[in-house]
Amino acid sequence: MHSDVLPHQWQFEYGDKGKPCLTAALHARCGLDFNLSHSGEWLMIGLLGGIEQKLPQELQIALGVDIERQRTSTHIHSILNHYFAQAEINDLLALPDVLQRQRFFDLWALKEAFIKATGKGLAQSLKSFSFSFNGNQVFQPEHSSEPLPLFACNDYIDFSAPKSPEFLPQMRWQYYFGRLTCEYRFSVCIGANAKAAQSAVPGLSSGLDDTSFSQPIMRLTTLAELMAADSISG
Repeated sequence: MHSDVLPHQWQFEYGDKGKPCLTAALHARCGLDFNLSHSGEWLMIGLLGGIEQKLPQELQIALGVDIERQRTSTHIHSILNHYFAQAEINDLLALPDVLQRQRFFDLWALKEAFIKATGKGLAQSLKSFSFSFNGNQVFQPEHSSEPLPLFACNDYIDFSAPKSPEFLPQMRWQYYFGRLTCEYRFSVCIGANAKAAQSAVPGLSSGLDDTSFSQPIMRLTTLAELMAADSISG
């Protein structure tokens, strides 16, 4: 249970670029942010709850998620110069050919989650920001003793934010990236405006500067199980 709101009471609206969200009144009541992504047979639902209810109203929260299936039919090298920053291209091309396609979809999942978090979508140039895997590492779950899904977080991924003046100011970003299967990868992007929190409550931003959200809880379920849970909660 994330809220006491009944199924028929949920109401939604859309941002300027089409990002869905709860209505302002409903958001103030339950403090939930959400984002959705779909690829192949998988639907990813991201929920972030309770943050605004504990922190000042001036605090901005941004949430974006993405799930991507690695496809052999995509001509990755013809796409690189249109959507990837030069640093990302350099890192990708430095990898062995067999790993370049994997890196392409890894970066695409991270970039999609970011533009969904900001709500700008493709109005935000994908070349204006970049991600790198520390030491140009390759995230390979088959080399891990842990079962899938696997997470990697900020200490594994570096982010260079857009330099444009209209970009969300003073946001602290946290990223999670991982493998659902060897074919599917996913990413979670969470942002918080630390400066707004500090102006409202002096000293509060110190925790936000470290982007101290706890690691997401991930649950795999079927549509039938979701529908059953919804009927019980309703």
